[in-house]
Amino acid sequence: PYYDAKVAYDEYQPAYRYGWESRRKYPNKSWDESERDLAVGWEGAKGKSKLAWEKVKQATKDAWHRVERAVPGDGR
Repeated sequence: PYYDAKVAYDEYQPAYRYGWESRRKYPNKSWDESERDLAVGWEGAKGKSKLAWEKVKQATKDAWHRVERAVPGDGR
């Protein structure tokens, strides 16, 4: 439901990458514990994406949780 079909995938792609990379960076933290740091770091992680954190937060969270579900023993 967070995906806006009017926005190109290339705008969201850095958020997905940021989510799965950040999950590995913060292995002992939950999404809720990490979200503030991720919001601050988005400006440096977004590359050419023009989307603000509030627009990509859910995409990043989705990628974060996909890593948790995919890697055995990685869930909290």
